[in-house]
Amino acid sequence: MPATIRVEVKGKLAAREQLRLLALPEAKRRRILGRVARKVAMDAKKRISRQTDLGGAKYPKRHKRRKDGRKMLAGLRGRLAVVAVSGVEAKIGFKDGRTGAIASQQQNGASQTVTAASLKRADPRRQRNGRHDLQAGLMATPRQAKVLADELNAKFRRKGSGWKKQSKRWITQNISMLQAGAIIRSMRGGGKASWNTTLPPRSFLGLPEEPELDPYVQELRQRIFEMCKAKGM
Repeated sequence: MPATIRVEVKGKLAAREQLRLLALPEAKRRRILGRVARKVAMDAKKRISRQTDLGGAKYPKRHKRRKDGRKMLAGLRGRLAVVAVSGVEAKIGFKDGRTGAIASQQQNGASQTVTAASLKRADPRRQRNGRHDLQAGLMATPRQAKVLADELNAKFRRKGSGWKKQSKRWITQNISMLQAGAIIRSMRGGGKASWNTTLPPRSFLGLPEEPELDPYVQELRQRIFEMCKAKGM
């Protein structure tokens, strides 16, 4: 089922305009709603390109700047689309649940308590798919692997072989950066047992506050007028 962020345009049209819209054939209503929905989606993509939220403010900066200079939410921009249009509503969102969940976190913000114990137990393959926590995705660095393998003589459990010391290469391929950091802190007797990760809201999809809402309402009114005129209403 497509993952969507709900945006409503209720109460923006006068009663007469709503009645005229409802009087149109379903195919024409779908066409009108589809065009307005595409405009909402297009403006959302423009906000991502400009890195500004619904209020026009700049997005909060990343905790750590990316070396490649990629913009925030860039991965969502290409996936955002009109996913459904009927005679009474249009839905804008994402075709897969994972992307929709990420978009919802970015739109509304999110917070999570992470424990060192949970990171040790976590499956890094799930982390790489973005399903475990807000900071997952990077594997252990060569430096972390060297500390674990050479300095701390850390042992790792592999299926069917119990706890054994592993090579630095194995660590960088199977242990996440967060897991490695938690294990190092634990074995050295330092570091927090748990901490909070916070993702600030970076809204991109929705309708801006008045008076910027006017273009959307005018677009809807214009389409209704054109359709009704063609039908002689």
